[in-house]
Amino acid sequence: MVSARDCAGNNAPAKTINFTIDLTAATIVSIDPANASTIGATRAVTGTLSAADVRSVVVSGTSLAATVNGTSFTFANLPLGEGANAFAFVVTDNAGNVSTYNYAVTLKSSAPVVEIVEGGVAIPQNAVFTRSVAPVVRVSDPNATVTAKLNGNAFTNGTVVSATARTPCSPPPLTTPATAPTRRPPSPSTRRRRWSRLPRRRTAPASAPRA
Repeated sequence: MVSARDCAGNNAPAKTINFTIDLTAATIVSIDPANASTIGATRAVTGTLSAADVRSVVVSGTSLAATVNGTSFTFANLPLGEGANAFAFVVTDNAGNVSTYNYAVTLKSSAPVVEIVEGGVAIPQNAVFTRSVAPVVRVSDPNATVTAKLNGNAFTNGTVVSATARTPCSPPPLTTPATAPTRRPPSPSTRRRRWSRLPRRRTAPASAPRA
């Protein structure tokens, strides 16, 4: 508070001035999407500040400024290009203290391209080979997670797939249960021959009548 009085006895109204000495710059304490993260589509970048007396948050070297509300800020239309992006956010508080936050984010809005090749040449759909092949899966994104299967089983890149003979479809062979051989009835001549082999019955000679 300050008061003043001149030599004539006039008193100036008392005056009070409040002020603050601030030597600490406000900083960014959190940000979303996270620093050094990868996102699949463009979106707003939001964050939290360490103090509520922030005057501005801008992208260094540009006029692009965030909307500041207390300890929160939002970049609604941060220009993100496909691939890696890097920015320096400059935070200025009401005392003029400045801090810088280096921010990086990667935008991947397109799916990786997958190729299946053999001998460096892409294998066409429904290809037919007369030899063994060793398919290799190639992906445009080296950081992509690749899952390969062959006929429902896990496939290791470059594994040789052996050729197998293919025959036309045909009905299964007929099979019958085992049976005893059929006996043919003997012919009449055979019966006669068999009967002729039977032993003949011998008869004793008739004896003379006794006297």
